[in-house]
Amino acid sequence: MLKFLSDFSSPSKLVQTTWPQLKKVPGGNKIFSSIISHYIPYTGSISPVVLSIENSFVRILLKDKKSVRNHLNSIHAIALANLGEFSSGLCLISQLPHNALAILIKIEVEYLKKARGNLISECFFQYPVETKNDEELKLYANITNDKNEIVTKVTATWKVRLK
Repeated sequence: MLKFLSDFSSPSKLVQTTWPQLKKVPGGNKIFSSIISHYIPYTGSISPVVLSIENSFVRILLKDKKSVRNHLNSIHAIALANLGEFSSGLCLISQLPHNALAILIKIEVEYLKKARGNLISECFFQYPVETKNDEELKLYANITNDKNEIVTKVTATWKVRLK
């Protein structure tokens, strides 16, 4: 699999090439999620499952399990931040030109209530038609519980650098 990953010259090329093929295959989203987890090991530590990358919109599932819980029997704050950062980054990278890279430069996380049960993180962002080098873009991700209540809001600022 590592050879497969090295064939991609940029994260955007990996996402834009692999997702459209795998989303059509039964269980393809889980295969894609596994690939991304290998590509971004820290994000892989929470085992997110990509549900959808469509039309400037991303949906990601975080299953409630012991490895992401804290001592209060809820999802750990940093797991939530990780999920929000991942969904915003994936939303951005899925639209990035192949000659561009993005790096997170600021993250703000607002915890609204204890997060329990399976969670969904959603991010919608339309990449600007014209982007300057070193432009900073703000993306917003909302994380909801199974009652569709927002438990966490993440604001991620990404710097886009053109190669």
